Parts: sequence; C-alpha cells; structure tokens
Amino acid sequence: MDSSKYRQRIDPNKMDCYIYYKAAIEHAQQIQTCFACLQSNLTILAMPPRLQRRPQASNSLHTWMEIYQDIPENFESILAVAVSASGILDVLASDRRLEYFSNVGEEDGFQVKSRP
Repeated sequence: MDSSKYRQRIDPNKMDCYIYYKAAIEHAQQIQTCFACLQSNLTILAMPPRLQRRPQASNSLHTWMEIYQDIPENFESILAVAVSASGILDVLASDRRLEYFSNVGEEDGFQVKSRP
C-alpha cells in the first residue's frame, strides 16, 4: 500500500490563534451573542472562528476559547475592529489572552497520517 496517499500536507506558514478569557456564568448567553456578532464581522477570514467553553466553571467563572485558523498577516487589526463592535469586552471577567501556533511541516521531519 502506498502510504504517501495518506500523508496530509501541512503548510508551516499557516498560523492559528487561540484566545481565551473568563466570564461569569450568568454571562454565558451574552458571550455567545457577542461571539455571533464577532463572527459576522469576520467573514473576511478563510475559516469561520469557533467558540468553545470548558465543561466546568471555577469560582463562578467559565473559561472560553475562541479559535481562529489560518489567520492573515493583518489578523490583529481585523480582530480589534470586530471585537470592539461585538461588545464582548463589556462582559469579560479577565483579559483576552492571545496565543499563536504554527503548523509543523514535513521539512521539520514531521508527517501526519490521516485516517483511511
């Protein structure tokens, strides 16, 4: 069997951004509404952002995670406008923390095999 057809090409130049923050449990619906507004203002992105939440709250706070894949170089300026328009900053109990990750490519000696 030719294993190369199962190899997934990974572009090491693509960057993803993960943004996490905390909000009071009672603001869960507001977070989701604000995120929907944020999404609608980010249609320029290659992939729509996703919103996730930790399953359990801690100290009456939920931890939320926004996931942006394959972001453009000017992502932070695009995001700043969308965040401001969404009103999400008004319901947060912490700062928004941004983390960036890039793909590991074959030139790094890493191969990812997809499921057949």
